[in-house]
Amino acid sequence: MIRTRYLALMNKYLLSIFSFLLLVGCEDTSQKVSVALISSEILCNNCQSPNLHLQSDGRLLVSYVQVENDSTDQLIMHRYSEGTISDPALISTGSNWFVNWADIPSIVSMDKSGSQIMAHWLQMSAEGTYDYDVVCAISKDGMRTSERPFVLHDDGVAAEHGFVTMISDKNGAFVTWLDGRNTKTPLSDVVVDQATEHDQGGHGHGGTMPMTLRASWIDENGKKTNDSEIDNRVCDCCQTDAVMTDSGPVVVYRDRSDEEIRDISIAKYKDGKWTSNKVYDDNWKIAGCPVNGPAVAYDNSLLAVAWYTEMNGSPKVYLATSKDDGDTFDQPILIDGVKPLGRVDVTISEENQIVVTWVNTEKESINIKATVIKDGLIAAGGITLMETASSRSSGFPIIEIVDNNLVMVRTLSKNETLSVELSKFEIQ
Repeated sequence: MIRTRYLALMNKYLLSIFSFLLLVGCEDTSQKVSVALISSEILCNNCQSPNLHLQSDGRLLVSYVQVENDSTDQLIMHRYSEGTISDPALISTGSNWFVNWADIPSIVSMDKSGSQIMAHWLQMSAEGTYDYDVVCAISKDGMRTSERPFVLHDDGVAAEHGFVTMISDKNGAFVTWLDGRNTKTPLSDVVVDQATEHDQGGHGHGGTMPMTLRASWIDENGKKTNDSEIDNRVCDCCQTDAVMTDSGPVVVYRDRSDEEIRDISIAKYKDGKWTSNKVYDDNWKIAGCPVNGPAVAYDNSLLAVAWYTEMNGSPKVYLATSKDDGDTFDQPILIDGVKPLGRVDVTISEENQIVVTWVNTEKESINIKATVIKDGLIAAGGITLMETASSRSSGFPIIEIVDNNLVMVRTLSKNETLSVELSKFEIQ
């Protein structure tokens, strides 16, 4: 009897030791990844709306809007390679642009050499607050010169057109955008009246038809093909994002149901048509646009989608991954459930490390946070990259991985002055 009790106690003791060592091993694994600031530099003053584009050769293109005066703006581009930033290059200038904290210009390479580049910006088309067009320009010599600018969409309606995503394609560029051509069409009596957009900066359209999501391919000469409507009812002013997968382009966006459920959807182009499905059923019902779009990244057949939601009144940031180009997704990973503000971005390293960034409220400060996910597990979570401002003017931090380092651009809002900052972080 004594021997039996002794053996039982020893087995329990050994099991406890084994469990302890297993937990220690798990903790050691989670601590193997860290993100540390290497350098930061201010690229410009009196500027805003930065963006990044990673070329196929590994070079990074940086763009932003330089505010010349109260009536004139410029779109500026830099090249970033091996830790060195080039002198600024002027893409375009105008006196009737729509410059906004959330709806920002972009640039994209149209060939492998990086010499053919297309840029887009927003230009007012009428007197309405949100009557603006998407204007594009193509350069065949690395933006030393550019062709005559052209309007991306051909509907001719003075309405909101924006929240553009441009990605490289083998024959030029793929472009997707939110299109407001139908928002100038009154709703019929049988359609539920659209609620007023709420106070986070939404673009209300009153009692009209909803915003749509459209896409097109553009070649080096500016010719459009396969111009099509992806979704006829989407959230009015949440950013879109897109990647080119092995099976073709996919687009992520905030959808909008008749019942005002505004969850994240993914659309795929296959066999000449678009199909879409939910990334996850958050069931976030909100009578207005939260101005908080999703982000997507793709590498080595791994697709990652990050987004913000407030389902059940609780703000959260999630990540979901797919290994079949978005046909199905694994169960979402909770990235942050403690006072996140959203404004997410995501990128994937060559080692399939997924990096998610977002903005979070912590006590008295507003911070840009990061989490690293490896093999479906959080390898490093809730790392504070740097403090930011709570104002909308601080915009959306944008990230890419270059030379195994995390590069981030953001609008720095300080003492009522806006500037663009580029920071480099080491992931190890």
